[in-house]
Amino acid sequence: MLLESKLSRSAETPSPVEDSWTAAALLVAAAILFGVAVQIRNGRYSVPAFFLIAIAGVLALFAVANPRLKIVEGRGDSILLGLLFIGLLAQFAQLAGQAPGIYLKPGPLGLRVFQHGIGAVAVLAGVAVVAPLRTVRACFFAALAIHFVLGVWTISVSPDPAIDVFTVHTEAFKALFAGESPFSITIPNIYGDDTPFYVKSTLAGGRVQVGYPYPPLGLLLALPGHLVGDFRYATLVAMHGAALFMAFARPGRIGALVALLYLFTPRAFFVLEQAWTEPFVVLGFSATCFLACRGSRRVPIVLGFLFAAKQYVFLAGATAFFLDGKFAWRRTAKTLGIAAAIAFATVLPFVVWDFDGFLWSVIEARKTTPFRPDSLTFLAWLDNHDIVVGGWVGLVGMAVPLGLAYWRGVRSPSGFATSVAALYFVAFSFSVAAHCNYYYLVIGLLCIAVAVMRPAGALEEPVVLHRSPVSVKLETSTRAGDDS
Repeated sequence: MLLESKLSRSAETPSPVEDSWTAAALLVAAAILFGVAVQIRNGRYSVPAFFLIAIAGVLALFAVANPRLKIVEGRGDSILLGLLFIGLLAQFAQLAGQAPGIYLKPGPLGLRVFQHGIGAVAVLAGVAVVAPLRTVRACFFAALAIHFVLGVWTISVSPDPAIDVFTVHTEAFKALFAGESPFSITIPNIYGDDTPFYVKSTLAGGRVQVGYPYPPLGLLLALPGHLVGDFRYATLVAMHGAALFMAFARPGRIGALVALLYLFTPRAFFVLEQAWTEPFVVLGFSATCFLACRGSRRVPIVLGFLFAAKQYVFLAGATAFFLDGKFAWRRTAKTLGIAAAIAFATVLPFVVWDFDGFLWSVIEARKTTPFRPDSLTFLAWLDNHDIVVGGWVGLVGMAVPLGLAYWRGVRSPSGFATSVAALYFVAFSFSVAAHCNYYYLVIGLLCIAVAVMRPAGALEEPVVLHRSPVSVKLETSTRAGDDS
């Protein structure tokens, strides 16, 4: 213990060096509340939903500061397990009580297949809370299999959802196989000329004059699903990949339960039906934090692919130095440099192929996103009360989670995921448009943060992949001191 104290005092940053159970409880509560909020109207404008996301956001911001309440820290994982159990039961009740999508055509059986599957998973989750670890893993894999079946069912009974994300992917794949750039195509305007979803200047002849609006990596990741019949199968696999990284990031049952909390957040199947791409982003964050837990040298590589996943992901670079536990300028610069180079390499072939189309569809057209009064954003709430505020509020507001992270945030993979979740919450909730998919990403990050935590008294973390002889010696000495 003496050696541990000396190491803490000599660290490069004054932040806490250990995750707290209190922060974990706050994060789980926030993830549950965000899930309830987007369930109310599928992530659209709703006064009760605003109330819930405000509470959830405050809890996430508090968690960034890594607080420690004696009553929570003393009871450790028992409080967290209880909270996870309650949250899972609440989520299963919501899933069973509402259709998982809005364009479903389930046939004569109705929603019974889906409801029976949710009931079976609820039983498995209950067993996982109290069973031995070996049984927990069996329950988790059984729940994962049921989730896959329900995901395939959702896709099959909603084969053609009336949402532009589905349409743009379909058109982009057609262009790609025809040897055309997916960034210079136009897509059918499925909403009509009076739609508030696009600015008028981008509409002509019943088509939207914007091509594939995301970086190319998203299209490439969705390609395997398209080849087997529906690109949303790739989204479903991404959900499972993220859950597996969460479940096995640390030993014990908490990771498995948190992974179930993510998989069965109430609007998870709605996200799948609508073909939103955020599951790929959650997968990237989950893989990055998983590898960081093990001290892997592959972290910059995966981080690079993550940066290339969507336009807003670069914001995560602001706290990327949390991943290796300390703020070393040279090491952080190297990590971000490698990541930036890999991200650039993924887009370079498409930029060379069609510079003008890429520039317009991926960057410039995004600036034309119209204000959406039906959004679940505080700007929409203010507008409904005749108060007009620009999107600059979100940019300024991001200083709050970043300030908390730099001041009190724990330098760990969990601290990274927590700070990014809070950062995105502020950015999205004060933007001109944000719906279910944005908050789904925040929920995913909150679950990742809990899954990769290692609070005091938790089971030992798995052996890291790369250690220097000095670090091994220090860790051995510390454990010997603790044992004595």
